[in-house]
Amino acid sequence: MMTMNSVQEDVARKQRTRRMAIGLGILAVAFYIGFILMSVFVYSNP
Repeated sequence: MMTMNSVQEDVARKQRTRRMAIGLGILAVAFYIGFILMSVFVYSNP
């Protein structure tokens, strides 16, 4: 039987991991876009 406190802790932990996953996703997308822009910039300037 789970108490209310443990349920709240579980929800908080899930929200924290979701926020961390979103942050990692944004970081990965930003890195990917930066890599594409960098390669385009390098290829356009011989």
